[in-house]
Amino acid sequence: MPALDAAAILAVWERGSAQSLGERALTLLEFCGLARAEAACLAVGERDAELLRIRRRLFGDRIDAIATCAVCGEKLEVTLSASALIRECGGSQGDVVITGAQGVPLHFRVPNAGDLAALRDVDDVESGVALLIERCKAFPSDGAERADAALSADVIAALEDALCAADPGAELLLASRCPACGGDPQVLFDMPSFLWRETTALAREMLWDVHELALAYGWSEDAILRLSPARRQFYLSVLQR
Repeated sequence: MPALDAAAILAVWERGSAQSLGERALTLLEFCGLARAEAACLAVGERDAELLRIRRRLFGDRIDAIATCAVCGEKLEVTLSASALIRECGGSQGDVVITGAQGVPLHFRVPNAGDLAALRDVDDVESGVALLIERCKAFPSDGAERADAALSADVIAALEDALCAADPGAELLLASRCPACGGDPQVLFDMPSFLWRETTALAREMLWDVHELALAYGWSEDAILRLSPARRQFYLSVLQR
């Protein structure tokens, strides 16, 4: 996996700033050595496992996050392990078959990273679900014609359950106990969103370093970014003396 140096991190942040969350995930994977087409074919759980590996390289294994209790709204401090979450993200089955109208078997593949990136211009959940269903329809192995009729709410619910079972790592639900209400809410951990917030904070911190050192020493951005983090911090500390 290529090194994620300061210049690469800023390039990821700059490119991803104009992208949707699904596209940002692909951009992060691409900068870490995966061809974009290959990254787009990863099942969502596999994608998040790769993102967790990137996160572990950049920030370490421990993840400190803030969640909101779904019962009372209390803010919860959650400590996670990237390695432990990676183990929960594997095991995608690839395809599912459910029963549609008149008992017709409907074949679907598990959504992948490219499917989520394709939701860029979708503004509501209903439209997003419809687009994913359309993208993930598959021809059955026996060559029978697939069903293109609109799916009922019950069939869509069954499909969602089947897809969650086929790719359990696509939805990381964390068990947590709320100290305020005593409830045991399940908290969704959105890996792409969390990693992007951390990457943005890191990129902004680097740019502030560049700003201060360029003003003080007249160095170029490239020269400053080539310094190791330890050397940058030393020169910054000198300015405080």
